[in-house]
Amino acid sequence: MTSPIPIANAILNAKFRGTSYASTTPLFLALATAVSTDGTFTEVKAIGTDGYARQSITFGTVAANKSISSTDAATFSATGNDWASVGFIVIVDNATEASGVVTVVDYGTVSAFALLAGTQVLFPAGGVVAQVA
Repeated sequence: MTSPIPIANAILNAKFRGTSYASTTPLFLALATAVSTDGTFTEVKAIGTDGYARQSITFGTVAANKSISSTDAATFSATGNDWASVGFIVIVDNATEASGVVTVVDYGTVSAFALLAGTQVLFPAGGVVAQVA
């Protein structure tokens, strides 16, 4: 996996140097136990294990406060065994790693929580927000 830095660089080059930039779609939400300084991350479970799958996510228009919010809900359901403690959400451009390199589009911390077998976590529409500082 790659870090969000190449995407940031591509956007800056497009804005200030006139190079082309294609938006990243579709996007997926992943749950992670850790994210390193280079943007690579460790998912709570291997994809397809104990019900874990990255969830499709879309975003609306940019708000006046330089933020953009998800327009649909994303639900993760733990089946089989408990999942590792979640500490991060990660937005990526691939549902699986099998289709090639996965680019991290953005990531953020969440209050750590455990997802026990038979439970689920819901990120409601508007619940995932990306903002430019």
